[in-house]
Order: sequence, then C-alpha cells, then structure tokens
Amino acid sequence: MEEKVNFKKNFIWNILGTGFNSFNSLFFMIIVTRMNQIEEAGIFTLAFSTACILYIIGTYAGRIFQVTESNKKITDKDYIANRIISCVLMMISTFVFVFIRGYDEYKIIIFVLLALFKCIEAFSDCLYGIFQKNDLLYKVGQSYFIKSIISLIVFFLVDFFTKDLILTIISIIGVWILITLLYDVLGVRKLIKKEDKVDFKNVFSIFKSGFLVFLITLLGLYILNAPKYAIDSYSTEYFQTIFGIIVMPAVAISLFG
Repeated sequence: MEEKVNFKKNFIWNILGTGFNSFNSLFFMIIVTRMNQIEEAGIFTLAFSTACILYIIGTYAGRIFQVTESNKKITDKDYIANRIISCVLMMISTFVFVFIRGYDEYKIIIFVLLALFKCIEAFSDCLYGIFQKNDLLYKVGQSYFIKSIISLIVFFLVDFFTKDLILTIISIIGVWILITLLYDVLGVRKLIKKEDKVDFKNVFSIFKSGFLVFLITLLGLYILNAPKYAIDSYSTEYFQTIFGIIVMPAVAISLFG
C-alpha cells in the first residue's frame, strides 16, 4: 500500500514539476516579446535556443543513463564530478560559440547568462538523478515546481519594472542558485555515502558510455533550431522575433508532448 502511495506521489509531482519547467521557456519568450523591444526579443529567442542546445553538453548522457546504469561501482560522487566537468565544458563551449559568431557585447552577455542559467539546471539534473534512484522522484518534481513558479514571477516583475533584460536574467539565475543550494544540495547530502571517493576512471567512463546518446540528442536539437541560425546569419533580430512567434504553436504542442 505504501509503495502504491509513493508511486502516485512521485508521478503527480514529477508531472507538475517537469511540466511547469518546460512551459517556462514559452512564458519567458511571451513576456520578453510583450515588454521589451522586438530586437531584444529576437536576441533572447536565439540565445535561449542556443542555451538549450548547450544544455545537452551540460547533461551529456543525462539522468536516464544515471538512474538505469547497473554498474554499482560508479558512485553518486562520480556522477557529480562528471557533471561538474560537463558543465565547465558547456560554459567553455558558450564562450567559443559567441567568439566565433562575433557578437557585440550586449548579445554576448545575454548568451552567456542564459547558458549559465541552463548550466545550473544541468547540474541540478544530476542531483535529481540521486533523488530518483532513492525513490524520491517527488522531490525532483517539487524542486522543479518551486523553481519554475518563483522564476516566472521574478522574471515578470523584474522585467516589468526595469525593462532590463540582463538584470531580469540575472534575477532568475539567483533564484535557481538559491533553491538548488537550499533544497537540492541539502536533500542530496543525506543520501550520498560519505565514505565514497571520486574515481576518475569511472568519471571518464561515463563520458565514453554516454557518447552516442549525447551526440544524437545534440545533433537532433541543432537541426530543429537550424533555421534560427540561418536568420541570425542573414537577417535581423526583428525577423528572429517574428519567426519565434510563428513557431510558438509548434513549440507549445511539443511541450504538451
């Protein structure tokens, strides 16, 4: 009976949390489109899409690999160390990308901040894997739900009163850092075995084992967003915003899926 109740709790909170988190990107875009200049909305649209692609580098093989992997020699600390490395690689890739594209200072700041936002999410995902392996998936849903609701409210209020997109993004980064430290990290610390040590052979074996999953996911997401980079190369932020509005119904359908 207890197992059935726990399954129901895990299921409901996971649906709520991941659902709200998925739709936040859509709500962010709507807020920016309505409150900021149309060119800023175009920059935000492209930067957020790029951050989502770079997020695949941050998560690499992802939580599915973490919770289904049967090799008991790979500890939670190994996964955390692996995720720290992949998150560093994610941020390095961000700087390389904006350098190659030759963006101006304002655009670079937006791209880097949104990448940092998704980087924090990528690190949190590793902690969520530890919750899930311990049959505490509801904690993952609750964390996502809290972060999503507070982030959306803060994003709206800061952007409404300041019309400063950089400050607005910094504010939601602060929300994610705070909740990650106070909820995710504190919760996971109770589940990790203190006697475990990081084995870098295991850390790098995760990169090797998850490479195909990572590559397929990365290429698939890039192909979906390729039109945005074509617009970025040959047109203006104005048309980037228009394109984002046109594809918004398709985005909503995919999020429902």
